[in-house]
Amino acid sequence: MIGTNNNSSKDTNPANVAAAIEKIVALVRAKQPDAQLILHPIFPRGASANSSRHADARVRNDKTNALLKTFADAHPEIKWIDFNDKMVDSTGWVPRTIMADEIHPTDAGYDFWMDAILPHLKK
Repeated sequence: MIGTNNNSSKDTNPANVAAAIEKIVALVRAKQPDAQLILHPIFPRGASANSSRHADARVRNDKTNALLKTFADAHPEIKWIDFNDKMVDSTGWVPRTIMADEIHPTDAGYDFWMDAILPHLKK
């Protein structure tokens, strides 16, 4: 759940957000070298394009996500899982059943998140 709040500000540089997430990944790797690392894009946000606050932040999230994918692709020890397209409805926006406040997952959103990651976990 790192990044979307950082990208809420219009002055945020997505490259800085991506660099901070990369630093966190490096710190986890240093402390837990055998841990399985799964990285996924910052979740989509906003229930419609009518919310300029969410729509603008979502653009910054998308830019950050592109940088994170490049980072993950360069590190074979990181598993990149992108399920964002399944978190939006036919309009391309997040249903309130997934994120009632348009940013944070509901119980159903957390269940969806777990179901998306679970098949990728080492057993």
